[in-house]
Amino acid sequence: MSVIYGLGFLVLAFYILIRLFSSLVAGVFGSRHRVYRRIAARYRGKYEHRGHEPACITFPHQNTTVRIGLAPVVPGQPDKPRTRAIIQFASPLPLRMELYSRKRASPRQAPKNTRDVPIPQPAFDSTYKVLSNDPELTSKWLEPQQVRENIDTLSRLCLPDGALLSMNSERLLIQVDRDLGTSFQNMDTLVRVSLELWKSLESTVQTSRSQGINLLEPEDNPQPLEAPGCKVCGDRILGDHVCCQSCGIPCHSDCWTFVGGCSTFGCQSKQCLKVRGS
Repeated sequence: MSVIYGLGFLVLAFYILIRLFSSLVAGVFGSRHRVYRRIAARYRGKYEHRGHEPACITFPHQNTTVRIGLAPVVPGQPDKPRTRAIIQFASPLPLRMELYSRKRASPRQAPKNTRDVPIPQPAFDSTYKVLSNDPELTSKWLEPQQVRENIDTLSRLCLPDGALLSMNSERLLIQVDRDLGTSFQNMDTLVRVSLELWKSLESTVQTSRSQGINLLEPEDNPQPLEAPGCKVCGDRILGDHVCCQSCGIPCHSDCWTFVGGCSTFGCQSKQCLKVRGS
């Protein structure tokens, strides 16, 4: 019996070694390796592959860092390949959002402080579910036809489930429930369209921040004898600052930009008056 157990153990060990070796060879010499290498060369990125772990690509893009690769397998969830593009922001953005096909399974829990965003375009609204903590900003981003066409392009990469777009203050994640590493064209489409979506989103955020800012001279809006406190950081305001156009609460310009609007509870204004003062 001991001999039989010993032979069984040797066979099992040999089988495991063959699987590990085949995974290593597939990663180094297989089609996925060639696709990832080509993508890394096109976007001047860094290709990484560690044995049997999925390959990935990292490259800088303007003021962000982009990472492309397969999503890790989560215990308890379906073991299906998911290709991701993650765009890491250099500084936080005041937007939390999720967008996904209505044919896709809904997340177990909606992102915090988000609600449904109805889109005026009936065809798009009937196809996608949109959740956001800033419906106005999200609607402005989805308003251009090119943005909606880019989302449709991503969804066609993994029919019928469609793509998932998830954003928090630190990163934008775009996920396709399919292994795109065997097709250079599909992988390049994911990277290219993801960068275009990020560019349009960044432009929308910057435009929204700059709208409604007017300059007031000191004589039209004199400073009080005691410097007011910023409602975001709590420090005293001793120079140029902004005041909410709706409720008039003052705060530092940088603090207003960081929050993305008025920090007063119940006030959702995103427009401010810029005040010059000493």
